[in-house]
Amino acid sequence: MVTQARVAVIDDDPKVVASIRIGLEDESDLNPVTFPDGFDSLPEAVKLIMSGAEAAVCDHRLQPGNYAPFDGSELVGELVRRGFPAVLRTSFSGNNFDPKIRANKHDIPVMLGASSSGHEIAAALDLCRREIGGDVSPERRTWRTFVRIVGQTGYGPDLILRAIVPAWNAEEVIDIPFSIIPPGIIDEIVSRDGVRLFARVNIGAESAQDLFFDDFEVAPEPDPNDGLA
Repeated sequence: MVTQARVAVIDDDPKVVASIRIGLEDESDLNPVTFPDGFDSLPEAVKLIMSGAEAAVCDHRLQPGNYAPFDGSELVGELVRRGFPAVLRTSFSGNNFDPKIRANKHDIPVMLGASSSGHEIAAALDLCRREIGGDVSPERRTWRTFVRIVGQTGYGPDLILRAIVPAWNAEEVIDIPFSIIPPGIIDEIVSRDGVRLFARVNIGAESAQDLFFDDFEVAPEPDPNDGLA
């Protein structure tokens, strides 16, 4: 860990920012940096954070209080894609998981609960640095696997594909944002029934909220004569 590394603390609630700041100062060698005025755009946030800190911890819900016009998962994903260690904190986990997070989950190595301590944040940032450096944990490695579509829900930009990944869990339904699926494949899904997909999925994930999907492709139609259909 870099001694006294500056960590951007991003949250629209000043009380939460103060709590995280105290935790980091008391439980780690990290130096918290805050942005109380929020951000006008994602590019601005990325620029300010990367120029003012060496890492970041960010809440997911930033829009309700007009702190920023984007979600924290978008910011964390963009920072990590640029090789900048960042961790997402959210209360939207478990049965309350926000499917929008999955759109950037490939680039969010660690997601912490809203009550995470300064020590947990420091440890999560170390894990993020390792993945950025190429040391990917087994739970985050992806494999090409079958994705079975079971339905869809929502409207407009919030449209969600409901699917099962048999290689991970043959019964649990996973919500996948349509936003991460290529337009040509979406056309296939909405134009005919029975479309099957392949994708690269981290099937070693411990929980549904840790799953992410890449490289979707339409699976071949089953051959009724091969005994496998």
